[in-house]
Amino acid sequence: IIIRDTKFNSQFDKKGMVQLLSLLPKSYPGHNILTEDVGKIITNVNCDKNHQEKMFKIYGRIENSEIRGCSNV
Repeated sequence: IIIRDTKFNSQFDKKGMVQLLSLLPKSYPGHNILTEDVGKIITNVNCDKNHQEKMFKIYGRIENSEIRGCSNV
């Protein structure tokens, strides 16, 4: 997951547009998707004493974005 600002630069610890990348790029032709969702990468979350995790939060859709469903009908 990558968070992009309005000029499509990557952002850390700030809200922005969500871009999703697949780990299996040959399995599906849409392996790099720029969504119309607003999210934020949350870094250095202490899940336990042994390690730190990176997480993300989705806040919802970008204002005035078109509501879409699944294209696999």
